[in-house]
Amino acid sequence: MVNNHEQKPSVKNILNARKIIRSKNAQCLVSTIEITPKRVSNIIENLNMKHESIDIIGFKQTQGVSQYPALMQNIANAFEKCLK
Repeated sequence: MVNNHEQKPSVKNILNARKIIRSKNAQCLVSTIEITPKRVSNIIENLNMKHESIDIIGFKQTQGVSQYPALMQNIANAFEKCLK
């Protein structure tokens, strides 16, 4: 929808995203933690969709040898939760 997280999507971009969501009958939106809840709600408002926010960089992960496997597991869990 936008080129970077600081840029706000235009009304046209939001309406286009909503049109695509409806046409694909999407049931789940997964976004990165950098996307604000307000921005997500603007997109999925009245669409009866689930939403999960994921940390794809691992900012919230404890550093160490298990960091990458834990990151991948957390991402997989978020997708699973959203799609159920």
